[in-house]
Amino acid sequence: MEEKEKVTIKLERHLWPDEEKEKKKKNRFKSFFIIGVLLSFVIGIVFNQAYLNNQPILVPPSDGNQSGNVQQTTQDLRKFQAIYDILATKWYFGKDLENVSGDLVENAINGMIDLNGDIHTEYLSKEDYASFEQSLNANFVGIGVQYYNIDGYNIVDRVLPNSPAQRAGVMAGDIFYSVNGQSVIGTDQDTLSDMVRGENDTVVEIGFKRGEAIISLNITRGPVSASAYGTIIDVVGFDYNVGYLEISSFSLQTGDEVEYYLEEMAKDNVTKLIIDVRDNGGGYLSTLNQIASYFLDKESIVIREEFRDERVVDTYSSGQVFENIEEIVILVNQYSASASEVLTAALKENIDIEVVGVTTYGKGTVQVTYPFEDGSALKYTTAQWLTPLGNQIHGVGIDPTIEIRLHDVFYQDIPTFEDDKPSVRVNEVHEGVSYVQQALDFLGYNIERFDGYYDEITYNALIEYQQDLQMRKDGIINASLVSSLSSSIIREWNLNKDLHDVQYQMALEIISN
Repeated sequence: MEEKEKVTIKLERHLWPDEEKEKKKKNRFKSFFIIGVLLSFVIGIVFNQAYLNNQPILVPPSDGNQSGNVQQTTQDLRKFQAIYDILATKWYFGKDLENVSGDLVENAINGMIDLNGDIHTEYLSKEDYASFEQSLNANFVGIGVQYYNIDGYNIVDRVLPNSPAQRAGVMAGDIFYSVNGQSVIGTDQDTLSDMVRGENDTVVEIGFKRGEAIISLNITRGPVSASAYGTIIDVVGFDYNVGYLEISSFSLQTGDEVEYYLEEMAKDNVTKLIIDVRDNGGGYLSTLNQIASYFLDKESIVIREEFRDERVVDTYSSGQVFENIEEIVILVNQYSASASEVLTAALKENIDIEVVGVTTYGKGTVQVTYPFEDGSALKYTTAQWLTPLGNQIHGVGIDPTIEIRLHDVFYQDIPTFEDDKPSVRVNEVHEGVSYVQQALDFLGYNIERFDGYYDEITYNALIEYQQDLQMRKDGIINASLVSSLSSSIIREWNLNKDLHDVQYQMALEIISN
């Protein structure tokens, strides 16, 4: 039976093999999960619902030598079939495989894909494809926290507003310690997510390590929306109202959520708006266009897609503008990718807004998915996106109009420790020492060098930190110490955000002028 095609256009930031290696260093902003029903954060995807028309896409275009290509392809496939038949029926070790024919086919498919240099072209198993599609929906049943993993320590990065976790008292910086009495130290993100998620209105008992104390909380799972949050900023001395709109992803529901917050702001005569897309990795193109249309006049170009045959397809604003918004400042960082870059470029190039932060990620490619009847799918790159003025962002990013950096610790890779070097002591050099030095400096301890050499001053600062947290004062730098420092950084950031978030403060200053 002929496979039925479903075409799903996505615009996805691209990670090259060396970037994938760097990704494994687990920078705190790069990797986090939202605990829900099989929902993991999918970075850099834009999904275009306009292409859900089952049009054929796997037929190669004619290049004037089609018959020659077909003949060569037929010869190659005969060779493949012969090798497959031999391995499936005569290969000695085939007897050890439960499904030798299926394994051979899957390995062959993965071999074709793994060697092409495009990490976002991939074959998805039935389970992976189901998870992939579910991960694009940011409304789910769960407890409502984002977290990341450092060598088995799962640290809460953010507690979502109005979530079960917030109501129960979970705090950013808490470290998962146990779930229903079972220790989760050393547990990976997927396993922890499986342990925490469950049915709506059911209770899960979670132990969190907060400093050196263990806090046990009973949390009732419930509906969570993780994609947008809006509020009105109370700014002393302003004779107008300022709105703050945080967009953490472009999920199916985000457009409606943003519209709700903008309507509420309009009722309170908000005229100036800060849009925060820091750490936003992407989402649906239809949602992106819906949100852009709240700020751009009808027929303004939102995004341009450039295909292999050099066609350029433009997507336009529908012009549902909130006229009360007179000024916009948008916040970006190095992990603002794909759809968040599209929105930033569209606003920057169409209405000349200020962009505050650092250069965005700069990896925008477009994918389609071809699902098969067995539930698996092929996802492959078909295009890249351009800004409304035709500028390429892939590998470049979007530069802010006003560059403002946070403390250097937020640009530092969180170190990992190998089995042959699980800890670092005084007078040694290690990448983990540089992170510890930046972390201690951010937390207010006396540090004089940041080059990764473990000197006496760093040791004294670390001992002081361990004493303040009532930890064992051994001065040893290892995964446990790094997770504690990372937890302290998140807690300090959230407790004193007005002091540390200089990008946000700059946005307020711009709005006030």
